[in-house]
Amino acid sequence: DESYASFRDKAHQAPTSYAEPDDTDSSDVPPKTVVFDTASMPSHALAYLYTKGRNLPLGYMIGHCIGYDSATDRMYLPITDGSQLKGYQLRKLRGYGPKYITVLAPGQDLLTVLLGGATERAAIVEDLLSGLAIQKARPEITVYVIHGVKVDPVLMHELARDYKEVIIWLDNDSDYVKHQADQMQRTINLYNPDVRARQIIIEQDPKDKGTDVIAAVIGEPNG
Repeated sequence: DESYASFRDKAHQAPTSYAEPDDTDSSDVPPKTVVFDTASMPSHALAYLYTKGRNLPLGYMIGHCIGYDSATDRMYLPITDGSQLKGYQLRKLRGYGPKYITVLAPGQDLLTVLLGGATERAAIVEDLLSGLAIQKARPEITVYVIHGVKVDPVLMHELARDYKEVIIWLDNDSDYVKHQADQMQRTINLYNPDVRARQIIIEQDPKDKGTDVIAAVIGEPNG
């Protein structure tokens, strides 16, 4: 549907805000209205966790600091660099407005890296729950959560330099997202033609797939 595709394209291009040093809720700490206790979350927030993170234990998601923001009625998704919080996204649960509200500390980027057990394989995904889903299914893979679909040439160069295989798995449900995935693959191979850069052409994020399905779809190294 053309109108739906247009809406999705605009949603993926929602602007990012940057916190000022004197903000009441700084980007390097969660907003004061965020709760991490599932007993304090409304039913529709828990439903989101159970459906979108259905293959992840609830405690595992909460352990990665996924919470609920009562002020905006959105899920709180941290953007981290190791243990350092760089910012966060607030994911819409219902109603109108952009799908994501993104807040970053000045000078920070949208990248979260989930380190894997091996150094030769990497994956690119849109969101944190998809990253955690891949890490659970294929713990040897280092997952790059880009919190959107923007093509970052610097990141593509680093991936081309550091890995033998790069798996690109986005939510391929609009022409814009498919175009971005194509650009990622082409840019990686432009920097290094020897890298096995490939896309997973499925119209769903990893978070919407079972652990066994994710493992099978990604396959073994050079599989």
